[in-house]
Amino acid sequence: MSKTLKGVMVLICCVFILGASSFAQEVYPNKPVQIIVPFAAGGSLDLIARILSEKFRDSLDSLFLC
Repeated sequence: MSKTLKGVMVLICCVFILGASSFAQEVYPNKPVQIIVPFAAGGSLDLIARILSEKFRDSLDSLFLC
């Protein structure tokens, strides 16, 4: 086999491998994202985490639902 033919065959194999992997991926996030706050519910850090989670949800919705 010539060098050119081997190069073309390798290129074709790479295209098929890269193309197949893109179809196998799911839309991110495919399940709910959890934020774990290691402190008691109702505390100041819990309230901050709840406020930030609303902002994260809005930004994720705008990124992935376009």
